[in-house]
Amino acid sequence: MQIKDKTVIGLVIEDMNIDFAGEIIRGALMGMPKNKDVHLVVISGKHDETTDVSDPEYRYKKVYNMVYHLENRCRFDGLIVTIAGIAGSDGVLPFIEGTDNFKKLPKVYIATSPDRTPYVNYDNEKGIREAIDYLVNVNGYSRICMLGGRRDNPDAVVRREIFIKSLKENHVRFDESMYEPSDMSFRSEKAATNLLRRNPDMQAVFCVNDAAAVGLYNVFKNRGIVPGKDVLVFGFDNTNMTGDMNPTLASVGTYGGNMGQIAMTKVLDLIDGKEVTSVTIPTRLYGKESLDYESLDFVATEMARGNKELIGRMFDECYYRYSSSERSREAVDLKRLNYEIISRMLTAARQRYISKDEFGEISRMIDVFFANGAIEYTDSQKFIYSIGKLQSSMFIAQKSVAASVMINRLFLRMKDMAIRSISERRNFDNQMNFRGRSGVQEFLIEVGDDRLDKNEVREKLIHSFDKLGFTEASLLLFDQPVITERWQDSDIPDIIRLRCVIRHGELYVIPEGRQECLVSNIFMRDEVMSSVRGHIALPVTFGHALYGYLVCGTDYGDLQRAEYIVIQIGRVLHG
Repeated sequence: MQIKDKTVIGLVIEDMNIDFAGEIIRGALMGMPKNKDVHLVVISGKHDETTDVSDPEYRYKKVYNMVYHLENRCRFDGLIVTIAGIAGSDGVLPFIEGTDNFKKLPKVYIATSPDRTPYVNYDNEKGIREAIDYLVNVNGYSRICMLGGRRDNPDAVVRREIFIKSLKENHVRFDESMYEPSDMSFRSEKAATNLLRRNPDMQAVFCVNDAAAVGLYNVFKNRGIVPGKDVLVFGFDNTNMTGDMNPTLASVGTYGGNMGQIAMTKVLDLIDGKEVTSVTIPTRLYGKESLDYESLDFVATEMARGNKELIGRMFDECYYRYSSSERSREAVDLKRLNYEIISRMLTAARQRYISKDEFGEISRMIDVFFANGAIEYTDSQKFIYSIGKLQSSMFIAQKSVAASVMINRLFLRMKDMAIRSISERRNFDNQMNFRGRSGVQEFLIEVGDDRLDKNEVREKLIHSFDKLGFTEASLLLFDQPVITERWQDSDIPDIIRLRCVIRHGELYVIPEGRQECLVSNIFMRDEVMSSVRGHIALPVTFGHALYGYLVCGTDYGDLQRAEYIVIQIGRVLHG
């Protein structure tokens, strides 16, 4: 069955395992209006700067990047393109832009140069300048280095220029030894090692993105250097991973909008024939443990007076992911609830009295606040800092010992609820990871029987597909693997078979008479679309062979496992 009246938007990105890509995907999903039948399809390839054909990783990425041919084959109504992520030595970008399909489709670019319109991009300068000004004028630092990015990445080039400019405007010397390019991935240890070797006296490091900071952290750990104590560190993008790093990573990020969300809104407007202009989103520095920085001056006396605007600003500072998150109409307004809690506590502090009924009501609101996921919008260090600020402001207003004890009990309740929320989230993540590993192990045992021939292995794979732990997924396979040494769209058959589907965790094996479909229509099949609003397509490959595609939902857990799983499926099909 094919869907006809659905608007399908393709999102062309780089490696989906980079946290920045995850932020774009989540934002694009948030930008899809509830009253329109819109579906997001993510096409994610691999960036590779090497040209060594003997390198196994290079060959893997060359075949993997055949996923980009779907952009030209499949029916999309519009495209969102993070062009900086897919330009490279393999010529992927020229291939995509040269197709007739690409040229005629409405499209919006993300994180690319201004000559491509319409676009959604960062105002890189404001946040970087804010960080450099703070390091130089407040901390008095002069040995500030940068772990940079790729030369083909426009944002990386611009951030380097702004970094150098900001240093010079603050009368701080810069030379090339203080800069080292990286591939902007988690595997930036070599670049970080080179930078540290040339600059053993570094005082601070700006990482071109949060992913590169992971490699820097690893190098620091091996040398006993503590970020935030021995060397201050800040990244860029302010992705969710910054709150999970140890210590938490300060980072430049947007305020006032998510790029994926804005891009989705604009491409839908283009489809509707509306005029669309480009957008540059302002940035700021979000301080964390690796660089303790506070952008707002919380004057305790003003807070004690219960200034509504100040309480709101403090909420935005602490729960900085809340404004750009997706929430249903029925969801509790956490910002309003936070104001109600804090203003009542401040009123009690000023009046030097809190009744048992009021204490009970505030306690109940605190429980509701955290039960509705408040801790998901911040990180532990940010939350503790915010609570400390609030307690300090209330002590100024308090003169009653009884009121002080009761209000401090409320603060203790907030901390307990936050700790419980973090613990429950980690336990859930651990359980899901364990189930995922166990499922893949069981799957490999099922299909690893050496008594089976290739056809039997393929059928066993189909009937064991649900063991891989997906909540929403489809497996589409060619009758014969496509063997190709180079990028040629004509090598891809027109026909593919939809072999099985997982919907809400349940496996459905497709009868033979309903399997065949055009590659161009794989995202128009109702079985593939299922009930979720977004999917990502991953090529199933081994060596130079392309066997088909795994199409899974954009659920965070599915995305984390997907690439590892398609590698295992490719190995099984290869035999």
